Amino acid sequence: MQEHRYSFEVDATPEEIWGVMHQRPKDLPSGEREVGEFGPICRKIEHGSVTIEILHEGDEHGAGLVRHCFFQVPKYLLSGGVAQSWEHVTDVVPYESAKYYAIGKPLWSRAEGRTPTRGPPDGRTRVHFLERYHVFNPLMRLLLERRVPSRHFEGQRPPGPGRHRRGARGEAPRRPRVNASAQRISRAQ
Repeated sequence: MQEHRYSFEVDATPEEIWGVMHQRPKDLPSGEREVGEFGPICRKIEHGSVTIEILHEGDEHGAGLVRHCFFQVPKYLLSGGVAQSWEHVTDVVPYESAKYYAIGKPLWSRAEGRTPTRGPPDGRTRVHFLERYHVFNPLMRLLLERRVPSRHFEGQRPPGPGRHRRGARGEAPRRPRVNASAQRISRAQ
């Protein structure tokens, strides 16, 4: 099992970040919704090469939220450079942290992660990310378990200073600041 960590700052309050990632919007559209590969999509979050389809919103704080995520992975995994995960959000402390459990492919694996947020008084928020990752197949675990999550996290970092390889244990260097306005949210109708 591998453990990966990284942190980054966002020009937003913890409440604003929570509203995008976990909290059920108050104005969800009613009626017919876009249907994804695994059912109706409540809303969709897109940022760079990452797409997150919210399949079930969970409660008012996001506990029970179910999401289907698409993200880049190395092409040698023979998936066209795109991986998927199905995630269930639990252990929610509103505006502070949430835990999730996930199953991912093409490198069939399970993961669990936690995303605590800390908001200094300047209106910015530092998001910490911790994920434990385990590949099911013993041969693939031996060959790829260390490489794939590191490459995945590396690909999610915005361009700019600090874009360099992480240490041997999977620790990531600090991410450059990310402007919250770069994130686009679209709600399926």
